[in-house]
Amino acid sequence: MVRFFVALIALMFLVFGLSSYTHYSTLGIDNEEVQGNKVLYRYYRLWWPGNGALLIGHGETLKPYQPQQHYDLIDPASTFFEKPHKQPNPHSFWNRLGFWWIHESQPQQQWIGLPALLPALLLGVLWLGLKHKT
Repeated sequence: MVRFFVALIALMFLVFGLSSYTHYSTLGIDNEEVQGNKVLYRYYRLWWPGNGALLIGHGETLKPYQPQQHYDLIDPASTFFEKPHKQPNPHSFWNRLGFWWIHESQPQQQWIGLPALLPALLLGVLWLGLKHKT
């Protein structure tokens, strides 16, 4: 049963990894916390920005409270296979290979990135290793 779930997750990472060279996708969770007359927005994401990388990270921003708007403590968030937008600009050879470290203060966000196909490859190796143990 474990091998099945590893294979399923590896397949998911393979599909997103292959599409990451031409499409934008995200999976994550949003959080909105009302703090008086402000709302703290937090997000946690797996982000395939469309440049062949997978970025894992989070961010937060403080916005004015809007009484007519509904705020969610936990909100699943996703975008699948859209035209790339909001791509980080590569600044080094390592960025072009898919390795990133992004730390910004306005808006506050932190990302670590790796080549998008690397998780699928590592999960495939794990799947093969589990096969030999059973």
